[in-house]
Amino acid sequence: MRPFALPALTVVLDTQVLLRGALARTQSLTARIYEAWCAGEFILLVSEPILAEVDTVTARPDIVRKLRVTPRDARAVLFRLRRRARLVRPEVVIRLS
Repeated sequence: MRPFALPALTVVLDTQVLLRGALARTQSLTARIYEAWCAGEFILLVSEPILAEVDTVTARPDIVRKLRVTPRDARAVLFRLRRRARLVRPEVVIRLS
């Protein structure tokens, strides 16, 4: 008899959670979430709008200073997301008014 296999957990994370987790210097909750993704414990879903937001945020010098990382380290997050996360296309677009 084969053991019951659960479907893979798929997750969408807020940009702030992604960046704080990826660039954390401590074992914060966001760092543990990011490390769990890196370890393959869940599938991270991203969309082009999420990637665009990460791109915009990591290009801001004030954010890079606040996170206490180099611009290169901050930009590497975007590269890692593009390479390892699963890109999805949202079927519904929510317009802010």
